[in-house]
Amino acid sequence: MRRRRLFYIILIAAVAVCVYLLLLLLLVRAEVPNPDSSINSLWDAFWYSLATLTTVGYGDVAPMTPLGRVIGIVFLILSMGILVALVSSLVSFLASEGFPLMQLSFQKKKDWYYFADHGLESDALAKQILQMDPDAVIIYGQSRESVENEPDYPCRFINVSPERITQRKKGVGSRCKVFLMRENDIGVNPRAVNIAELPVDVYARTASGEDNLSGNIHFLTAMTAAPESIGATNR
Repeated sequence: MRRRRLFYIILIAAVAVCVYLLLLLLLVRAEVPNPDSSINSLWDAFWYSLATLTTVGYGDVAPMTPLGRVIGIVFLILSMGILVALVSSLVSFLASEGFPLMQLSFQKKKDWYYFADHGLESDALAKQILQMDPDAVIIYGQSRESVENEPDYPCRFINVSPERITQRKKGVGSRCKVFLMRENDIGVNPRAVNIAELPVDVYARTASGEDNLSGNIHFLTAMTAAPESIGATNR
């Protein structure tokens, strides 16, 4: 899936570059024969496209021919699209990561519980944790839009890795608890990459019967026993 997505991204980027170069060549071909045109080379066309696409618009070069102006209109429309895309990306980042991570910075002294995914078991466990500690900070490592049934308790949806979360914690208060609730998730979940090296306590579900592996990883066979196990590690 990742390779296919990367392939499509590279393909779209290659097509976009080819279309852009074609527009530059057409602009040069249309403008060079006109003695009144200020676009006399590929560099002039590139400079004009850059000034237009970035919405700077110096005005030192401009197309004079009908075809050149049509291409200029295309660059203007593309510049509007780029500006809208940048603004929407910025707003999306601030809403999904920027503001939530900033809010976490003001709650460093509280206990943080990070769940890699939201599901029935993680939802039930989060409720148990909040009953034990009403001030606990529940964090789900995915976007809110990907959740079908939104929880009815205080929690945060931040689509970032445990490493990004621990960077915000900065060693203040107790260590963050990370939960990988899917069966044998420790071996397949991308959130678990290098997790043994992080200053966190990890609770991973497994069917093998292993328990309390050395280090910061604890394997649990019954997730209903997790709250008591968490209390034990805190002590």
